[in-house]
Amino acid sequence: MKHWKPFTASALLALSVAGSLAVSVTITGCTGPATDSAAATTLSQYRTFGFAPVTGSNGRAVSLAQNEVSQQLMSRGLMPSSNPDLLVNVQVRANPAAFQMPARAPHARVSQSSTEGHLFIDLVDARQKSLVWQGYVNTPITRQMLNNPERTMDRAVIEAFRSFPMRAR
Repeated sequence: MKHWKPFTASALLALSVAGSLAVSVTITGCTGPATDSAAATTLSQYRTFGFAPVTGSNGRAVSLAQNEVSQQLMSRGLMPSSNPDLLVNVQVRANPAAFQMPARAPHARVSQSSTEGHLFIDLVDARQKSLVWQGYVNTPITRQMLNNPERTMDRAVIEAFRSFPMRAR
């Protein structure tokens, strides 16, 4: 199992997890509890949210993500609270990704590496301490993403919320 490391200060601004129109992106959709009508009914019981304390050194990236997560939750009828029904845990990570491609010569391989960004959004029932919903996005980080981390993070959060079962009221 690989060890995940938080972004360094320079890579924090790189947190470009969502993807760019000019870049081919690999995105894994939201996973976690079912996103069917039963999950929508379960989520409809919640009225307020608050963020879990941020741990690690990726505060800037998490802050960017939290801003858009707040917008997404408020657009679905949830309100921020100091005594929330739902705790929101946002994690942003980057890890090196290496892959090998066959070269033209027999038995030759070309190794390449990149950095992948990962965004995790967990909604946890504050009283029961149980996971209610989880969103996840991962993608290779590009120079274009590094140049506009706010827009990139917004796109990542929006992508993670695509399978969120609760709609605006």
